[in-house]
Amino acid sequence: MVMSKTTSFTVGNADATLTQAPVESELLKGSSVTFICKVEGNPLPTKLIFKKGTQVLKSYPSGSDADVDKETYHLSYEHTFNSLELLNTGDYTCEGENDNSGTQPDIDTKTLTVVSDVTVSLSASTDKPSFGDAFTITCTATGGSL
Repeated sequence: MVMSKTTSFTVGNADATLTQAPVESELLKGSSVTFICKVEGNPLPTKLIFKKGTQVLKSYPSGSDADVDKETYHLSYEHTFNSLELLNTGDYTCEGENDNSGTQPDIDTKTLTVVSDVTVSLSASTDKPSFGDAFTITCTATGGSL
């Protein structure tokens, strides 16, 4: 029995893919989300950068714990937020690059919005209105996204 596996890449390019689980772009505060930044290319990509906005969260090769697979020509990095906060809202980017001259970095971006639970309360200007009295009811909602 002969088994074979074929993988094709454009030589010199690095293809970046950012996946998110769960895939919803709005998640509740306190929930969790996992991002996987994967960069593929032939030769093996020389750079993998995972960032939020301009803040670099992980960079390969320096000081990296990225998964390097030289047989399938890919680098990958997984980042999990176990308890999301409102400040985790933002654009997350996976960037890959080969050091070959003339190639541009490939970038994939996901936007995450963290929302808090919404609390609704009602109040009235009087506790016991009489028939014909005018009064005000106020509805207040707090929480939600930034």
